[in-house]
Amino acid sequence: DIVNYANMFNKNYIFGKFEDMLKVDKPYYIFYYSGHGRVNGGDLCIEDDKEKMTYISFEDIYARWKNRPHKNSQLLIILDSCHSGEWADKARARFENGGHQNLAVIASCRADQLSDDLGYEGGGGKFTVAFRKWIGENKSTSL
Repeated sequence: DIVNYANMFNKNYIFGKFEDMLKVDKPYYIFYYSGHGRVNGGDLCIEDDKEKMTYISFEDIYARWKNRPHKNSQLLIILDSCHSGEWADKARARFENGGHQNLAVIASCRADQLSDDLGYEGGGGKFTVAFRKWIGENKSTSL
């Protein structure tokens, strides 16, 4: 199921929906985010009620993933945001240290890079456009 939270950007709402998703027994889940990313952590920038900026960190999502009820499932995180490579680095470090192996991150850039935005709502950044094009051209490719 694909749900667009663009008009409901509230950190607690997103956490609730993520946790609800994990209650359903599926072989894999995809968490996708396109928006601003924060330097020094790659945290997702969530503008609650257009007044207050809050953040979702890799650790926020990882903690919920680690406590999921269905342990054989896999999570793919796709991020189209500045500094998103931080999440890939953190996922790799967890894996190398014996952490959860059922988690992968596809990032639009390295930890020290900015991700290009297209400057309009609803379309994501340049990475999202390229990724969607690749998926469309490779429909037989499986995750």
